[in-house]
Amino acid sequence: MTAAWEAAVHAADASAAVARSLSSSRLSTWREPDLVIATGKAAASMAASLDAGVRGIVLLPRDAPAPSLPSGLRVLRADHPIPTAAGIAASREVLNRVRGLEGGQRLLYLVSGGTSSLFEVPAPGLDEAGVIEVYRLLLDCGAPIHELNVVRRALSAVKGGGLLRATAADILTLAISDVAGDDPATIGSGPTVAKDESPEAALAVIERFGLRGCLPQNVLQVLAAPRERPPILARDRGFHVICSVSRSIDAAAEEMRCRGYELIPPELARLEGDAVAAGASVAATIREALGVGVKRRAFVLGGETTLAVPAAAGRGGRNQHLAAYVAVRLEGVPGFALACGGTDGMDGRSEYAGGVVDGGTSSRVRAAGLDLDTSLRGFDTSTALAASGDVLRTGSTGTNVGDVLVAACSPG
Repeated sequence: MTAAWEAAVHAADASAAVARSLSSSRLSTWREPDLVIATGKAAASMAASLDAGVRGIVLLPRDAPAPSLPSGLRVLRADHPIPTAAGIAASREVLNRVRGLEGGQRLLYLVSGGTSSLFEVPAPGLDEAGVIEVYRLLLDCGAPIHELNVVRRALSAVKGGGLLRATAADILTLAISDVAGDDPATIGSGPTVAKDESPEAALAVIERFGLRGCLPQNVLQVLAAPRERPPILARDRGFHVICSVSRSIDAAAEEMRCRGYELIPPELARLEGDAVAAGASVAATIREALGVGVKRRAFVLGGETTLAVPAAAGRGGRNQHLAAYVAVRLEGVPGFALACGGTDGMDGRSEYAGGVVDGGTSSRVRAAGLDLDTSLRGFDTSTALAASGDVLRTGSTGTNVGDVLVAACSPG
């Protein structure tokens, strides 16, 4: 079952996806652009397959490993999931490099999940501290990614087409998608996707999650004011999603079929919404699968849930929370196992990708001197699952297509 989850990660190999794309006849001329910019959790992997002579910048999470890259690519570091002053300074350097291009030159932009926080330059009228505080508040409120990005685009000089507006060069974008529906404007908040939204859209998100009273005054002023954007001079040569979670789901499902499991449709169409609600649906599907006949059954889900985290939360993330919730709901139930984790190898405030649980997880946690239900209430699932050995540990994977859940059910 963990082998199927690992197959999902392998199917999202970012380096291979870029190599496939640039070897195609319609994109082969882009193997030698004037500048390469790569941002996100998969930035280094995406850039690793490029030709030796390319020049540019790779913007990575601070703790992500950097594979061997062409010597003309400079590695800069930023922070995730909340920007820092150092990351904003690195982003300004990227933006200035792009501004140096002229009409007729070519920019190859490689974007992947994590870009929204890694690549950030505050819009005019905003300081770094205000933008950083907004990110912190948004992260903890449990808002869906598409709503988070409405606010992020409103506060940014690089999102919502900001990179497109910064140059007159030709731009081709290759994307590793970690969002539902592979919406180009949502992947990394769309640095090369022009999206003009009214101030009311961002303010509506702020109101919906009760954040107005928490925001700095200059942030509210920028959100409320009509925004004037410079004209687009760049020539957009296309936005291509070259890898997404659907490919990973198919790979995990095929691995389970090869192991003799019948694939069944889960109650959920995809991983989304509140992590606890999703966990309840997953638990119900497992119970149903275990109660029908003797066939071994499995199901695979991909996407990304949300988790509203209080200020006093412990260690954990949405995937470990979901897995722990299923383990509590199905305590003592034999015949099932579940792996749920982020394909980037990271899950919230922890060093793990997610959780691997079964009907015995709760008892193993108690044997380690903890209580899983208490850990759920304290948003400290990582501590509990690590104590029982029920965590999914991979380290940084060099890719990011969202989260994948694999459940295996073996009745009798």
